[in-house]
Amino acid sequence: MKRIFLVPLLLAAAAVWGKPAYRIVFQADGNNDSALVMGYYHAQNRMVLDTSRNNGRGRFVFEGERQLHPGLYFLTNGKDRYLEFAVYGEQPLFQFHTDNRNWVANMRVKGSKQNEVLFNYQRASNSLYEEMQAARAAMDSAAFAAGSTTGWTAWPGRSMRSTPRRWWPR
Repeated sequence: MKRIFLVPLLLAAAAVWGKPAYRIVFQADGNNDSALVMGYYHAQNRMVLDTSRNNGRGRFVFEGERQLHPGLYFLTNGKDRYLEFAVYGEQPLFQFHTDNRNWVANMRVKGSKQNEVLFNYQRASNSLYEEMQAARAAMDSAAFAAGSTTGWTAWPGRSMRSTPRRWWPR
């Protein structure tokens, strides 16, 4: 009787203990970096949590037994690529698939609704930033054509880029 009860218990325990606490798969088509680093933020510092090697086809697998705390995490190659993702309210067993040209703009997420929302927000934010940069360049070129050397002006004789004067009495 004890053996009948013990066998299913051991099988259930092996199934639970055999699963990693987190498994994050990052696939970047065309990526030839040798390794990526996964980390998290602590106060004003960035802390390294895990490192993964390229499998030769741009696929990196981050896997660990330690439970990830809810928060904002990042992936980076340490040079010029950087990606942030969130862990909150779900077990971090998800996949990212992107193109190496632009990690955020071409990102597809599988297994994480929070990160789908986060990447949609980042894409919209990047689009608005590019529109703002284009408008700023147009304004600067128009101001230059009009003869202004300081850029925008708030009112005649005063530049918006100059240091504002104190308006309150001393």
